[in-house]
Amino acid sequence: ILEEGNYKNDKKNGSFKQFYPDKQKKMESNYKDGVMIGENAFYYPNGMLANIGYLNEKGNKFGVWLSKDKDGKVTEREVYDDGNLLEGKAAEEWLEKNKSNNKPNSEK
Repeated sequence: ILEEGNYKNDKKNGSFKQFYPDKQKKMESNYKDGVMIGENAFYYPNGMLANIGYLNEKGNKFGVWLSKDKDGKVTEREVYDDGNLLEGKAAEEWLEKNKSNNKPNSEK
């Protein structure tokens, strides 16, 4: 099995997992009516977390997205608002405004 999850009306719906051929987890994602939403995590073949972040109800990146190297060290931390990458002062303002719920589970 390389993928497990549910479909509703021929569209992905709910929790989905993808696996590498050796059964190691490749991706954990959530779907609603075929659109990837919520917290999503992507893994290296060695099982270490590669990327994690949130997608809004439209499937656009939202909030903090983390990228890590194969040893688990954070290499990049990006802030998105409705799919738009925020940088500098805009990112700082977004983080301040949304500080109660702006970190992926692996950063909490």
